[in-house]
Amino acid sequence: EEGIRLAIMPSGEILFLPGWKAEQGYVIYKGNVNYSQHPSSSLVEAAYTKALGPSDWLCEAALWTRWICVGTAECRGVAELLEVQAERLGEIAKRNRFFFAFTREYARAFTMSLERVDPETSAAIPNDIEVPGGDSADVAQRMSSQMQCFASHIAVEILAAKLRSRLTFPTHAIGLREQLLRAEIDKETSFLTLTPSGEIERDVRVSTLRLERFDGKIFARLARWSGEESIHECVCELPGKKQKGRESPASAVERLFATELRAFRQHRLPSPREAIVERKRYRSRSVDIMTRYTITISHFLAGAGLEQALENEACITQWVSPTHLPEEARVVEPVLQRIKCLYFLSYGDKGSFYTWLDPDAFERLSTPAGRQALEMAMPHLSGPSSPMWSHTLAHAQERNHQNMLAWSLLDEVVDEGRYEVGTDP
Repeated sequence: EEGIRLAIMPSGEILFLPGWKAEQGYVIYKGNVNYSQHPSSSLVEAAYTKALGPSDWLCEAALWTRWICVGTAECRGVAELLEVQAERLGEIAKRNRFFFAFTREYARAFTMSLERVDPETSAAIPNDIEVPGGDSADVAQRMSSQMQCFASHIAVEILAAKLRSRLTFPTHAIGLREQLLRAEIDKETSFLTLTPSGEIERDVRVSTLRLERFDGKIFARLARWSGEESIHECVCELPGKKQKGRESPASAVERLFATELRAFRQHRLPSPREAIVERKRYRSRSVDIMTRYTITISHFLAGAGLEQALENEACITQWVSPTHLPEEARVVEPVLQRIKCLYFLSYGDKGSFYTWLDPDAFERLSTPAGRQALEMAMPHLSGPSSPMWSHTLAHAQERNHQNMLAWSLLDEVVDEGRYEVGTDP
């Protein structure tokens, strides 16, 4: 109330011109504003004009640094703007030590976006309405984990209050979603941000592993098992881990091999051929919130030793292709029929089902139709404690024992010099 003022501007009113010192930021509440730049006053190749509407910011950079305007903003019709005074914002922030610490760190992270821009090489140059990397979610990623958690817990409270105001939303569902979100925030595997339009968005960084076999097939997870007799979640995806806090993608992959893929722990993988970063944005099914995913995909070639380790450690079962698929899921039926077997790898009281898929099959099973088909195919499977796994588990353990015996005998043969080059070990 003290730092924000509602200003009603007439049509044709000039908010700022190139060279003006900005002392406040603007958020358009109602109406429209034209923003234009010209080569004579800014680093653009040609003059242009952009129409801005409700929820758009102008001169946000003025709140966090000394900012000189590089364009012209003119009201197109009567416009209502929220003016945020930079000096008043600083004075108000000092009244609360948590808010002050958060505001100070946000300002530091925002100015880092400006400092990273090189006018000679950067494709995008900061202006009065956009700073590359200055989006609230991008800025939050450069803040400390403590501040990310602080802001995320506040966002959870805002989200819960909004949902409670909707009489049609069940109270128990709100509590469950809040519990899941707070658990993720405390583990530092996700954080929440508030968009300029007032919506809550979730940001997640994921490090995934793309293991390619000699024949081009990739190692894919088809379902998760949660320690009970039923499948927890059916989805075709690459094995991966959510990154925690400042954890690097490489560290997350190491954690993956130490936990869910510990069957491969004896096999030393070569360095990844390449790492690709993908960005996706869609509504999460688990918490029903619009989520921005930053996915790092590390590509590895799987040698014969890795596949042997998988066969020694995993519980293996034959795949049974489902029948009577619904119309929308029948497009992936040929893909399901090409699956030969499933590998079950456990970690504690959890586990996942994996198989080898060619790239085209992986892409088709990753679609909504593929997910629907998997949800019909996987329920007949259950965890390794059920009777259907008893024979498979016992067989895997016996085979593992025999392999260890064979390797020990081979070691004796090699040590005694009885192994000749060219013969079959």
